[in-house]
Amino acid sequence: IMAHIGGGGDLCWSLKAIAPYRNIVADISGSVIDRPMIEQSIAAMGADRLLFDTDGSIPAVISKLLGADIPENDKKTILAGENYRRFLERGEAR
Repeated sequence: IMAHIGGGGDLCWSLKAIAPYRNIVADISGSVIDRPMIEQSIAAMGADRLLFDTDGSIPAVISKLLGADIPENDKKTILAGENYRRFLERGEAR
């Protein structure tokens, strides 16, 4: 799991580096994560590889995700924990 969508560095580079590897997922836990970062992450690696998590205010992160210009189904999948469940069931979380 790449924490904070690789935040603290170059988002484009981080996404490009992990995009080919389906066993790597990212979370949206960083306090500086914004809607465009969520949108770019989904465009680069797909909503099925993005995990809901937070280091701070839960309502703030939910608001950013719900305000992102992405399909409603992607928002629901991320918020409902579907991606976490699938990731853990694959047995790749070691």
